Amino acid sequence: MFRCGERKPWISIDFVPVVRGRDAVQDMVDFMRIAQKRFGQIHKCTPRPR
Repeated sequence: MFRCGERKPWISIDFVPVVRGRDAVQDMVDFMRIAQKRFGQIHKCTPRPR
C-alpha cells in the first residue's frame, strides 16, 4: 500500500504466468517502482510504502 498523508488507496495487481527466462521477482520489483512513482504523480505527493 502506498500512502500520501491521510490518503490510503489500495492498488490491486494481478500477475499472469511468467514467460520462461524472465526473472519474475525482479520484474515485480521494477513494476512496483513504476507504480509508486505514478501514484505520486496522480495524487501530487511523494508516496511512502507502508
